Amino acid sequence: MPCQFCKSHDHTLSRCDSEIAITMCNDVIVTYRENPYKIMDFIKFLQNYLKPELSVVCRRMGMNITGTKSELIFGIVEYLFREKTRMSMLQFVSLRELSIIDEEYTYAYYMWHPKQNEIKMRTDVIIMIEKFYVRAYGIRRDGHSLENYLQIVTEWAIREIIQIRQRQESENKTHLNKLEFQIKIDPSLEVKECCICCDNKISAKLGCSHEYCVDCVFNSAKVRTKSFITCAMCRSEINEVHVANIDIQKNLVEQISGV
Repeated sequence: MPCQFCKSHDHTLSRCDSEIAITMCNDVIVTYRENPYKIMDFIKFLQNYLKPELSVVCRRMGMNITGTKSELIFGIVEYLFREKTRMSMLQFVSLRELSIIDEEYTYAYYMWHPKQNEIKMRTDVIIMIEKFYVRAYGIRRDGHSLENYLQIVTEWAIREIIQIRQRQESENKTHLNKLEFQIKIDPSLEVKECCICCDNKISAKLGCSHEYCVDCVFNSAKVRTKSFITCAMCRSEINEVHVANIDIQKNLVEQISGV
């Protein structure tokens, strides 16, 4: 059976590499690149080709697409549009181009009254642009006007930030709950001027033998960034704290467990 496109008996349609096929495919790509986001104009341009010609274009683009003429047209449109709006290309999409995409989406969503053979293609085009909005902004547009959609995007982004902060706070709290050190009684500890806050308070003695008040011990626990506290004087890891009596011990245990 001769090639349905170039009529050659040397190959079939699926293997057509004639010069006219190469030229036609290049014309399609150049036409798209001249106005890459004018989707409806590009669809009308492709509708001028016959189905065998569109099959050759699809094959030369590396797409194994079969089906109706409309399905072939959408396959070419989606391939080129997705290539132009993949994640790594979004930074190069200008405000004017975003405006064109908005116009194409608005037309497809509200004003395109498709013929019977274009109903599925209209749906596919809308889904294609929705996927672009997800890549660009994180959420679907779902038919909203551009103004309302950008407001929704802003509110969504704020919720995402809040949720991230809440997760971080939850993780930090879990991290603080891992803090454990022994709190022992040493009746010999007396009221002294704290070398950190300079107030006269009963001292706490750390495992490294340095002394400062219990409040400053607790404050160091609140601002720590690890699963242990360090001495404010020598920066050594502390796994043992001595306090003057059982009441101070209970109070410090309660404070530590609550942070």
